[in-house]
Amino acid sequence: MKCTSFITDKVNFHSLLDHISSHSYKKMWYHVAVTVGCRSDSDCSGQHSCVNHNCVPVCAPDGSSCGRAAVCHGANHRAVCECPPGLSGNPEVACVFLGCRSDSECPPKQACINNECVNPCYEKNPCKAPAECRVYNHHPTCTCPPGYVEDTPLTCKSKYFKG
Repeated sequence: MKCTSFITDKVNFHSLLDHISSHSYKKMWYHVAVTVGCRSDSDCSGQHSCVNHNCVPVCAPDGSSCGRAAVCHGANHRAVCECPPGLSGNPEVACVFLGCRSDSECPPKQACINNECVNPCYEKNPCKAPAECRVYNHHPTCTCPPGYVEDTPLTCKSKYFKG
């Protein structure tokens, strides 16, 4: 006859020992298993590690696993720190704002120039007076004021001027 018991606390374990010693069981096999949580990282999910026989998250809930403004992901029982989009730096220390990386990160009347959203007409006005610079979908465009017509894509001439 084989008896299997799973022990999860000292009270049950000692009760079993008392029970065994108070009876004379001959040719009886006992298997006692003690639940200990984890023995190694492989006993835990990839986002946890085994610490003192407990599976604990590799990313601390308070954010202390990574640097300032970094995002923590658990992978292979280790904390993996990354800077989110728009930020850069050493994710173990701190992620800092970079500014824009493309025009799509700026309002339509601005363009991404040197990692900043700015009016491209102020940075480098391609228009020749009296043409006026306007921004459409991140790009500067030259327009003619009232009384003027386009002479070239960058200049205007008086619509009353004959010549």
